[in-house]
Amino acid sequence: MSESTQPIEAKVLTVSDGVVSGTRVDASGAALVDVLTAHGFSVVHTEVVSDGEAVVAQRGKGTGAAAELHSRR
Repeated sequence: MSESTQPIEAKVLTVSDGVVSGTRVDASGAALVDVLTAHGFSVVHTEVVSDGEAVVAQRGKGTGAAAELHSRR
């Protein structure tokens, strides 16, 4: 990205029952934040939710990513 360009904002959603219950560490979410930041993105939100399509769909409402995922079905 050039100096005059605003960074693209990103949100990271980790879907894991283990992380939610505290039996696992969210290594993949943290790694994704690192990669996005290293490539010039501004990570504005991170969240961990339980497994399940309904939970993920609810969290993704109003985001371009959710619209993209939904359109591939």
